[in-house]
Amino acid sequence: MTATILLGCQGWEYPAWIGSLYPAGTRPADMLREYGTRFSTVELADTFAGIPPEPIVTDWRDSVPIGFLFSLKVPQQISHERRLRKSKSLLGKFVDRVSLLGDKLGPLLVQLPPSFQRTSDNEAVLRSFLEGLPSGFRWAVEFRGADWLTPDMNELLTGFGASMVLADGRWVKRSIMLDLARQPHADFAYLRWGGSTRARATDSSGALLHRLSAWSVAVEELCKAVDTVFGYFGNRFGGDALGDVRKFQDLMDRGSPVSDIARRGTFSN
Repeated sequence: MTATILLGCQGWEYPAWIGSLYPAGTRPADMLREYGTRFSTVELADTFAGIPPEPIVTDWRDSVPIGFLFSLKVPQQISHERRLRKSKSLLGKFVDRVSLLGDKLGPLLVQLPPSFQRTSDNEAVLRSFLEGLPSGFRWAVEFRGADWLTPDMNELLTGFGASMVLADGRWVKRSIMLDLARQPHADFAYLRWGGSTRARATDSSGALLHRLSAWSVAVEELCKAVDTVFGYFGNRFGGDALGDVRKFQDLMDRGSPVSDIARRGTFSN
């Protein structure tokens, strides 16, 4: 089985990328078009603020080439304000709107707040939410508490075709996330590399490479069990999302041939 790895960044509107990723003089309105020539996917946080207007969604769609995939955060009104309760109608409106992306729509990320702790009540709420998810979409759920990251919860998500997000950040120990990579998943895996400003400032290049190496081994394991791996780097992981994508790509290229990193899905000069 050969899995496809799609690597990208958490967003594209960074003025600091002008001159490295984007040609000098690139306008913000043209950044997505330029980004799409070098990557095949992006994680977009704009939808976390709310359902985007139709013209914006169609502009995203028309700015990138065939094969490009957007991973979108589900609005915070659903995940944080309503905490998954009484959200079926709003979720329906959201998926109707983002469906305008057509075959450029990738996974939909439900990012739960740290305060959504594992209680019997919240477990019931989550199960009800999963049961009501619109079909025909790839769903990924990010928990920000280790108490949720158990085999039975992973099995619950997988039963609904949803993937448990593997995240390198400040909420859960990296070792726990790496162990999760060895467990069954949906037909796709979703990874996020974030972190904190303090960690970024104190991390050495050797420590960063060690972290990325551990993840490259985990991703090779994932590639034995899933069809596609979506992976997104933020600037807070190692201080340079573009550089981190390149380093990770190099590590994966040196690994065993169980995966196929989409060529446009990685950074290129």
